[in-house]
Amino acid sequence: MITLSTILLADFFVFNIINTVLCIAGLAGACCGIYLYLWKLLQRRRKYPLHDAVRKENFEKIQQIIQEGQHNVNEQDPNNNNETSLHIAANLGNLEICGYLIDQGADVQIGNEFSETALHYAAENGYLEVCRLLLKHGAKADARESEQRTTLHQASEEGYIAVCRLLLEHGADSALTEEEHLTPYELAEKNKLDKQTLSELAKILYIPEKKKESNSS
Repeated sequence: MITLSTILLADFFVFNIINTVLCIAGLAGACCGIYLYLWKLLQRRRKYPLHDAVRKENFEKIQQIIQEGQHNVNEQDPNNNNETSLHIAANLGNLEICGYLIDQGADVQIGNEFSETALHYAAENGYLEVCRLLLKHGAKADARESEQRTTLHQASEEGYIAVCRLLLEHGADSALTEEEHLTPYELAEKNKLDKQTLSELAKILYIPEKKKESNSS
């Protein structure tokens, strides 16, 4: 016959078993958290020789590092917004290094910590030939970064008309809006570019209000 004391005793044992399991799970979770923290710390203390060589625009060193298999060409540096070596080369506007990295397998679609691709960097700095190279190798003109800006937003905001034209030739949509609901042309207006530049941009980018992309959908 099962008595109340038997049931209570059974409940006590079950409770202890569950409590033990939860403690072990909590300890495992804590250990996992510590492990991840240490892993990230080690990653940040690591050296990134290819990134450094690209930053110094040392082409011979870049070739040496890649040929000796010392570095993954698509590795991202957590110390610098998860940039790849291609991001750095594009930001410098170095066409030769960009071309070499792509030939060695650099992925033009990789985004940094803020989802910016190498094309975002090149467009923002007005590097027309670097943009052309990246587009030739499959970079997407309408790729968006974390604030929903496309490469056309980047180029337009800075008034790089030739880059804007190139991006439009490769399918960039001038009606797309970023997180503040601004088109590339409206972003240029907000940046208070000179009247001549705005006039030129208006010819190729102006979108009537009714045709603007709706971010509410």
